[in-house]
Amino acid sequence: EPRALSGTGLLLSSDWSAVNYGHFMLDALPRLHLFEQAGFSWSDVDHVYCASQTPNKASALLERFGVPVDRCIFEPLAHDGVVRFDRLLVPSFPGVKRNYPEWTPKFLQRALDSPLAPPERALYVTRGGGQRKVRNEAELFPILDQFGFEVYDPSTSSAPWKDFSQARFVVGAHGAGLTDLAFCQSSASVLELLPSDHQFPYYCSLSLSAKLRYAYLLGTSENVRDASAWGPSPHDFDIDPDMFAQGLRWLLEG
Repeated sequence: EPRALSGTGLLLSSDWSAVNYGHFMLDALPRLHLFEQAGFSWSDVDHVYCASQTPNKASALLERFGVPVDRCIFEPLAHDGVVRFDRLLVPSFPGVKRNYPEWTPKFLQRALDSPLAPPERALYVTRGGGQRKVRNEAELFPILDQFGFEVYDPSTSSAPWKDFSQARFVVGAHGAGLTDLAFCQSSASVLELLPSDHQFPYYCSLSLSAKLRYAYLLGTSENVRDASAWGPSPHDFDIDPDMFAQGLRWLLEG
């Protein structure tokens, strides 16, 4: 039975945005820009559907964009759930799949406090738990220490967008932890660690759209899926320590 809500709803959701910070930030939030550009305002909206499994973090972000969070619906629908509105505003997907237009980071950076301090931090973004971890990460820590990097877990920060805006150098494995590259200042440099079984351009595209200096280092996944496999790779991967050190030198000397 549909859950009926009277009035006008705004849809700020897409595939995976309810369960993945990266998709929420890069696929859902930029729809606000399209909503505004189409000439709508919050006086036109009674409900905002923006499902998220981390509603506190989502709410803090949305407030920075002027979204009336008291009208937001954060609870994801059940598998067979249905919500019905009298009228529904549905902004299109904000760009091309896995690629981000230049306006995406510009829009998202509205969430930052200004003026911004000169970026000085050197962040190594660890994936912590989950899939596609750097399997030999412990071998890389002494190298990171030698080059002055701090090991940073964005899931433990209440405002990762602020931390990334303070970063001059960012190194990290492909995954949602690199989402806040959108908030880096244009003087920042990025080295993405890419698994051989999961080569996608999300963060290359985001870095180029944000005018960042970008490179990647290809690691070796512990297994390789069949070419017909669908979805993200579940496999952890290794990074050659010598190549990693060379990559950090390139990053710092640029």
